[in-house]
Amino acid sequence: MPALEALSKLTADQLDRVRLQVADSISVLEVERVLSGLGVDESSMLAETLASLAMTARYFDDRQSAEGPKSSRSEGDFLKQLDSELCSRWNEEAFARWKQLSASLRPLLYDGLHVLAKSIRLQYEHTNIFGDAQLVSDIRPVFDRDASRALAAIICHSLRIEYRSEGMTKHITVALDSLDLQKLKDLAERGLKKESTLANWLKAPGAIRAKVPGKDAD
Repeated sequence: MPALEALSKLTADQLDRVRLQVADSISVLEVERVLSGLGVDESSMLAETLASLAMTARYFDDRQSAEGPKSSRSEGDFLKQLDSELCSRWNEEAFARWKQLSASLRPLLYDGLHVLAKSIRLQYEHTNIFGDAQLVSDIRPVFDRDASRALAAIICHSLRIEYRSEGMTKHITVALDSLDLQKLKDLAERGLKKESTLANWLKAPGAIRAKVPGKDAD
C-alpha cells in the first residue's frame, strides 16, 4: 500500500492545515494545491488517496449503518477497520506512525473532505456509467444475382458503447445511419451549450460553486 505508506509520513499539523484550507472544496486539484503549498512530496497521489479514503469512509459507514442498529455504529468505523488491516500488514514502526496520524485523519476525512466526497459520489451515482465508445463505418456492397459484380454499395455505421453497470463492464452496439449521426451531433452540441449556460449561471454573484465533471480539473 504505497499510497497509505506515503500518507503516514505526513505530520498531524500538516493534516490539520489541509483540513482547514480545503473545507467545502469540490475539487481534488484544490487538495493537491494545498498539499503542494505545504511542501509535501507526491501531492497529486496523496490528494487522490485522501479523496478516495473520504469516499470509501462515507460509503462504508453508510452501509454499516444500514445493516445494523445506529446505536451499534459510530462515525469512523471505516478507520477502525483500516487500522486493523494495516496492523496485520505493516511492521511495528510503520503502524505506530499511522496511529499517530489517525487522530488528525478522522476529522479531515469526515469534515474537511465531506463536500468533496459527496460531490464525487453524486457524479458517479448512476445505474449505468459511460466508459468508452467507438464508431465503426463500413461499406457493404450489393451484388448481382450470381455475386459476380457489385451493383451498388451502402455506407453503414455501428456505434459500440462500453459502460459500467452493477460493478461489471458491459457493451451495447447499435446501427446508425446518416440522420442518426446528425441527431447525435445536434444533441451533443445542445448538451454542451446547456452545460456552459448552467456553469455561467452558477458563477453569478451569490450562486453556489459548481464543477463540470470531465471538463474542470478534478
